[in-house]
Amino acid sequence: MRLDQAAPNTLALFRFAERRPLQGVASLVDWRVYGHLSRLVIEGFLSGDPAECLLMPLGRHLCQKQLLILGLGDRDAFDMRVFNDGLKKLFVTLRALGSEEVILSLPGRIEQIGETTAAMEQFLEVYEEEPDDWDVVLIEPLRAQKTMAPVLERWRLRQLMPA
Repeated sequence: MRLDQAAPNTLALFRFAERRPLQGVASLVDWRVYGHLSRLVIEGFLSGDPAECLLMPLGRHLCQKQLLILGLGDRDAFDMRVFNDGLKKLFVTLRALGSEEVILSLPGRIEQIGETTAAMEQFLEVYEEEPDDWDVVLIEPLRAQKTMAPVLERWRLRQLMPA
């Protein structure tokens, strides 16, 4: 599925503090919004600080209504705690926005940090802790999707089993 065809209202991306230029999906979005994200980075408004949370309307540039960018801090300090904290912050923010659906790239995945299977397992663990039922579309390259599929299938089967 192409980003232009994904239905969720919110597109969420994570950003490290020292990442320039924008990479992956962020660079595609930047191109679609005429370099606006790059200007925010150059002006120091978009820093990637762990406390950072930027919400931007997308208008007619993409089919999603809004872009949410969450900072992850220093890339060298990235670990599963930062991964989990980023996801938890995402879900808290989505709840505050009243958004029940999101398309996202998992923290660190644009930079291909960490092992694909571990990232999916950790995402599902955080997702299960959430009280709300989110509609989530993950952005991953085809190779990563193939690696993540068995993890997701095992999780789905566990969900069907009575407690």
